[in-house]
Amino acid sequence: MFTGQSYEATGVMLDAIKRAYDANGGKITREGVMAALKTTNYTGVLGFAIQFQDNGDLKSSGVFIGQVKDGQFVQVAP
Repeated sequence: MFTGQSYEATGVMLDAIKRAYDANGGKITREGVMAALKTTNYTGVLGFAIQFQDNGDLKSSGVFIGQVKDGQFVQVAP
């Protein structure tokens, strides 16, 4: 059920790691990856752009957060 979102999240992270590696002369640091994530502009297989606000929240609502409550999936956010 969440395969597409998991695939996109992996793509976003791999993209940020690669950009951090390239920007830091082949060295990957947590700070470099975090900086790269802030400048993410990624469009993957689901077809919507993934970008982040300064506080780390998504700029768009193409992804939602859900939880199981009383045996049912309930949307928590956006």
